[in-house]
Amino acid sequence: MNINVLLTPSELPHSSENGESIAIVIDVLRASTTICVALSSGATAILPALTVDEASATFLRLRPTIRFLGGERKGVKQLGFDAGNSPLEYMPESVAGKTISFTTSNGTKALKLAAKANKIYIGSFVNLKSSVEYIVSKHSKANVDFTIVCAGSGGQFSYEDAVCAGGFVQLLAKKLPIAVLSDTAAAAEVLFAKHKNNLIGLLQNTMHGKRLIELGFSDDIECAADINSLSIVPYVDGKTIVMAK
Repeated sequence: MNINVLLTPSELPHSSENGESIAIVIDVLRASTTICVALSSGATAILPALTVDEASATFLRLRPTIRFLGGERKGVKQLGFDAGNSPLEYMPESVAGKTISFTTSNGTKALKLAAKANKIYIGSFVNLKSSVEYIVSKHSKANVDFTIVCAGSGGQFSYEDAVCAGGFVQLLAKKLPIAVLSDTAAAAEVLFAKHKNNLIGLLQNTMHGKRLIELGFSDDIECAADINSLSIVPYVDGKTIVMAK
């Protein structure tokens, strides 16, 4: 049993897959946080798309009464979309009972790249504890390998995703003492230990966080930093993100 952290999705084709492969995809600012909030707000499913055109086409194939179109490029909501990528745009009054066609600059791309895993979960600070508890309950055999995938930003390393990955490493390692940590997993765990008591400060001072503040999304940072605030476990079922029961 191994726990590995990939600091960018580009590392995925080079990661080993021995036995059962479990991927946890993290995009703290903001896709994985928004996915968690949307499902906790009553959205029935989320359909991730690589491009704006793909998301729009998927949206048009859905029944008008249940469809919702969300996503961004460079942090900005796209023309004609119902919402951007702010978790605060996915409250129950907007998305309850809806199927969301969703595309983002980094998070949905990371999900697509992780498609070869046997099971894919979506993680963030907001659902850290609930996700680990569920994942361990379902995948605790010795032949399981856990790969925590940081979505990054524009193919580059994102500090906040690595810190969040470290939180998953810490909890997984506590519950699965036989697990062997890779060097990147051990490093991520150190980063989480350093920042876990001031996640808002951390997020505010990352490159992506500063960009969001400039765009007027400072409230999103507070939402994303609200650790263990949601008891929800999103996972990929085929081509659809749904909530684990």
